[in-house]
Order: sequence, then structure tokens, then C-alpha cells
Amino acid sequence: MALKHILEYEDHEIRSLLGDLETVGQSERRTYCLWVEVPSFTFYTGYTRKLRLPVALGNPFWSRGSLLEDQGIILDSLREGNFEVPDLPQLNWKSLSAPGVDPQDEHDLGRRASRSVMEFLSPTSLQTFFDEEKEKTLGQSLDSLREKITEIIQEGTTGPQRVGVALIYGRPGDPDLLLTPDASLYHALSNGERVVLEDLTDGDRPRIYLREL
Repeated sequence: MALKHILEYEDHEIRSLLGDLETVGQSERRTYCLWVEVPSFTFYTGYTRKLRLPVALGNPFWSRGSLLEDQGIILDSLREGNFEVPDLPQLNWKSLSAPGVDPQDEHDLGRRASRSVMEFLSPTSLQTFFDEEKEKTLGQSLDSLREKITEIIQEGTTGPQRVGVALIYGRPGDPDLLLTPDASLYHALSNGERVVLEDLTDGDRPRIYLREL
């Protein structure tokens, strides 16, 4: 018990120190938003189109100084469920997960696969997925996420599907975190990039690719 109290006290001291450092510009808080592109999503009306979704907006954390240095913190945040589903006016989550398929109808595979994707991308399911990705880096875990989504959506289509993943890193409250990262998702789906990390705080190197992680 004594050791636990010592560790808690030290953690409190560290957080206090980080707060002091932030006031003099030596430490900053950062966050992230995880986006996925589903190439063939079927709505309950039967209409099918490409969908780009923000699935996890991270709780702010103290940065170690850069996106690459913060990879472990971001991965821990996803594993521990320290994120929420972004609430965007233009995005109706209920319509994406709404019923509209007969489980016995073998011809409605697209809608069933799309609903399965939404169930998989729910906060609890996402946390479980990342928590089970032991001994993997952030890049490897995000690529596994892409593979899992591809596997699910492939069950409802006949042709090959290409899913893209983009993680946007920036300062808490930056509205660009919640703007669809069209360029990054384009890069994720072109030339076999698969996963892209976009850094809103670094104008010199705005994108980092899976092969570099």
C-alpha cells in the first residue's frame, strides 16, 4: 500500500510539473482523431456509396514533443478507451447503424456487412480490438484495423475492397481534426500506403506513412 501511495504521489507531481512547463511553453497537450474510409457502405435504404468516418477523438494528453514520440501514448489511449465518437452535425450515426436488413435474406449481404462494420467500429469494440493488439506498434495496429474492416466489408461485395486509415494529430480544439482528411485518405489508398498519420502541428512534414512507422 505504501508503494502505491508513493507512485500516486509521484504521478501527481509529474502532472503538476507538466502543467508548470506548459505555462512557459516547454510542454503542450495534443490529441488525435482516427478516420477510416469504407469503400462500399450500404445504407438501410439500399443505397451504396463510399463513406469516410471519424471513429475516435482522443482525450487530450501531455505530448512528449512530436507525433512520432507520442505514438505510444496514442496507442495506449486507444487501448484504454480514452476517446469518444466525434459528434458532427453532418454525420447521422443512427442512420448508419439503423436496421433495414432481413438476417435470413442471403441477397442483402451488403447491408449486413455494413452493419457489422458499424458494430466493429463502436467505442467498446474498438477498445477491445486495440487492447488485443499486444506487442504491436501504432502503425502495425492501425494496419491490422484496416485489414479487419476490409475483411468485414468484403463479405458483402464481390469485387476487391480497399480500406484506408488516417490518424490526424493536433492540438485540442483544432477544428481541422474533424474535417474529412481527403488528402491523407487518398494517400492511404494510393500506392499501397494503407495507413497515413497526418500532423497538423508540423508544416514541414505533414504526413507520415506506414512504411516509416
